[in-house]
Amino acid sequence: MRLTLLLGLVAAGSLPIMVKYGGAALALAFLAVPAAAGVGIAAGVDIAAARRGAWLPAGRWQAAALAVGLAAAFAVLYPLAQSGLFGPGSDRDEALSIAIQALLDGRFPYGGRTYRGGPVTPLPGALLIGMPFHMLGAVAVQNVAVTLAVVLALGRALRDQPARWLLLGVVTLGNPGFMQDYVTGGDYAINALYVGAALWGAVRVVDGGVPWRMAAAAALLGVAVCSRPVYAVAVVILSAHGWHRRGPAAGLGLGAVAAGVAAALALPFYLHDPAGFSPLHVTGKLPPGAWPLEVVLPVLAAAVAATLCRRPLTPARLFTALAAGVGIMLVPAAAVIAWQWGGANLQAWTRPFTYALPAVLYGCAAVMTMRPRRCARP
Repeated sequence: MRLTLLLGLVAAGSLPIMVKYGGAALALAFLAVPAAAGVGIAAGVDIAAARRGAWLPAGRWQAAALAVGLAAAFAVLYPLAQSGLFGPGSDRDEALSIAIQALLDGRFPYGGRTYRGGPVTPLPGALLIGMPFHMLGAVAVQNVAVTLAVVLALGRALRDQPARWLLLGVVTLGNPGFMQDYVTGGDYAINALYVGAALWGAVRVVDGGVPWRMAAAAALLGVAVCSRPVYAVAVVILSAHGWHRRGPAAGLGLGAVAAGVAAALALPFYLHDPAGFSPLHVTGKLPPGAWPLEVVLPVLAAAVAATLCRRPLTPARLFTALAAGVGIMLVPAAAVIAWQWGGANLQAWTRPFTYALPAVLYGCAAVMTMRPRRCARP
């Protein structure tokens, strides 16, 4: 069941990419085949485990194979994506480079435009995280570094679960929605990875209860959250967890530290040129008349995430809260955009849902971190 759910999430998240590159036929096949495969594989694993106590193998060589596969995919496909042979590619890496270089030169980082005429949308935290890679020569290399770090850390955390490297391979190498952003140099999926990792690390530190580590973890989360506005819900989750685990003062203090760091990074640039602070252009994606969603959806997301944190945050519950919070903001907004601009074009209907990728990735993490059903060994 877990594998079927995981494959279903991957298929749903990849639907816009499948429609874009293969039309309705490929999209339908991609939705149907993983679900059937998941049922078959899960049934086979259950039968094998029941009869022989068998577990799917998971060893260091599998982790190494996944790491090599991810690195090789980027090394081969990123230059092709940049070559223009298969379309215009993504300008998200160029947006980061333009902003980071402007920052290094002492200029306002949000005044430039990419080669596709797009504005710079990442918040200052993303610029700070991407800066070392830009200074090494290519900011897009952060995709490999962040993905490998998060995947290997999650794999180690799931050491007691069978087939963990297989599941992680499905969510990364086997996920067209993730891979399209990964190999074109985009930072959208990578933002989701490092925000999720920072939140998980902060929650574990709160459980440990060492004050200075809690403050440091909250500050690091604030930097990660200051990559795109939608991730502010992670601060709510940390604050709610701290409240229920350590009391109101701890919860509010952790939230204040994370929010304060994010504000300290973003506010100076906004105050310097409010009209030119291009990360705010995302609010203009909603059609006229839908502006109340800009208030209603974040408030609803925060309320749902905080409610889900009333019980102790296991990893599965943490990522469920994060997926729900981010999804509440992204999915309805994408649906409104699709309804407004879809018309009779299937690609126009599905394209806005590419923005739901972070919710899909967090949903996959929630499924992977669920406690597996164990069968008695003979």
